[in-house]
Amino acid sequence: MNNKSVNCVTIGIRDIFLRNDKVAEEVSVWCINARKRISESFPDFIVGCPNSTTERLEDAGRTLILPISACCPKTYAVFNETAGITFMLAEEY
Repeated sequence: MNNKSVNCVTIGIRDIFLRNDKVAEEVSVWCINARKRISESFPDFIVGCPNSTTERLEDAGRTLILPISACCPKTYAVFNETAGITFMLAEEY
């Protein structure tokens, strides 16, 4: 077991946290939920979709679509090389 995993946020996510308190709060809640749901096997990629109202699995169960508030941008959570999670905006992928 890797006990040196690191969770990261990209510059885009960081900027959201600094610019807009309401969106930052919504994205933070989504990140916490995504962290609880992601796994090294399935799903290993989570998409925060502001246009979705229900969660669903895609890509043979490897991708979880997890709704995020409509005021938020499309957001991704993916395992990184430290066995932690990287949270990013869709355009940063």
